[in-house]
Amino acid sequence: MILADYLFKQYLDNDEVIEAVIHRHPIVFGRNALPILGIGFFLPVFLWYLFPEMWPLLSLWILVSGIRMVREFMIWYHDAILITNMSLIDVYWHGFFDRSSTRLEYNMMEGVTTEIRGLRRVLLNYGTVSVQRGGGTNPLVLNDAINPRRAERKIMEYQEHFLKDQQIKDSETLKALLTQMVRQHHGKTDEKPQPSTKTKNTR
Repeated sequence: MILADYLFKQYLDNDEVIEAVIHRHPIVFGRNALPILGIGFFLPVFLWYLFPEMWPLLSLWILVSGIRMVREFMIWYHDAILITNMSLIDVYWHGFFDRSSTRLEYNMMEGVTTEIRGLRRVLLNYGTVSVQRGGGTNPLVLNDAINPRRAERKIMEYQEHFLKDQQIKDSETLKALLTQMVRQHHGKTDEKPQPSTKTKNTR
């Protein structure tokens, strides 16, 4: 969670803590990384072995491929749903200068649905996680999520935990308010009315 705490810090409010992160399956990263790995690393290394005098050009080739690999990893890693102690945060990252996030409070959640469709997804256990929002607005959706049913259980678990804590806080606040009102009421009834003093006019 150290990496998540550092990379997702900008999306958190004060006193907000990441409890869990739902990522997309690594196969999604692998689909984009394998061509870069083959063409961007193995091929230039092979050419370097055949034509060592071309090392400046091949070094630049490998450097550019390394930057592309880092970009693909960041896109995969940041396309996630953050489960925090306060809410859900749907993070979207499509480049170093293209990022966004959507926050959904636990008390606004109406349910979580999962979908695993296709033989490959069933075998590798990944699919779609959708978090329904109140008011008929579009749900939070994470495609190709790792272990969707486990993600569903985690979201519902932290929502239940948050709502219980909120009920406890609300009841304690109400109790404190009632206690204060009772004390004020008793304070007023305990006050004794002071006798009025009349002054006589002397001539």
